[in-house]
This record gives sequence, structure tokens and C-alpha cells, in this order.
Amino acid sequence: MAQRCPARIAVNYRSRPCDDASVISCDHCGLPVPAGLIDDDAELQFCCSGCRVAYDVIHGAGLERYYDLKDLSLIHISEPTR
Repeated sequence: MAQRCPARIAVNYRSRPCDDASVISCDHCGLPVPAGLIDDDAELQFCCSGCRVAYDVIHGAGLERYYDLKDLSLIHISEPTR
């Protein structure tokens, strides 16, 4: 689910994945959702129509695990020290 913020501050959505609690993150890619695309009545938020379609296709095909695997790819595993 998207991060929520009372201030609803939107930043350039092409900047980088959202790690700031002051913005709402896209439920597909994690980038900030531009202020004009925030839907206060929607449970899910998307930064563009492409992410909305990708999310719908992934879930429609029963491939929700994609998001778990995507999150795992962000984990940095360091080399063991010797």
C-alpha cells in the first residue's frame, strides 16, 4: 500500500524511488506520485497510467509474488569478511 502523508507533498516523479514519508509512493514502482494524480478515495496510488496497467496485469495474471521478489532484489548482501 502507498505511503500516506497529511501534507501530500509531491516531488518530481522521475527522481528516484520514494523513501521519504512526506510523499505518496506509487504502488507499482515506488516513485513519488505527482500531486495531480493522487486519488484520495483510492486505496492504491500510481505515478502514471503505465504503472496502473502493469499492476493490473501482474495481479490479473496471479503474479503478485513479483513484488516480493522485486523487494528482495533491493536487499544488499555484503561479502563475508575474512
